[in-house]
Amino acid sequence: MTLHEYLEHEMEEIRRHKWIESEKAGRDLGQAAVLDWIERYAGLFHERMRPHLHPGGKVAVCAGPDAPRLA
Repeated sequence: MTLHEYLEHEMEEIRRHKWIESEKAGRDLGQAAVLDWIERYAGLFHERMRPHLHPGGKVAVCAGPDAPRLA
């Protein structure tokens, strides 16, 4: 699995979580659901998926208020 495929899979999991949690709440939870996924599931996701990365592919897990922002 390439890093690109890995990140695509991660984004799909985040979108799925956002949809499920928003359905439960009866409204779009937006970024709150994304942050919830990161806090609750990102570490486990990275732990389970890292062995599937192409050799040499590295992923840093950064979460919390001091984590760098992509946007």
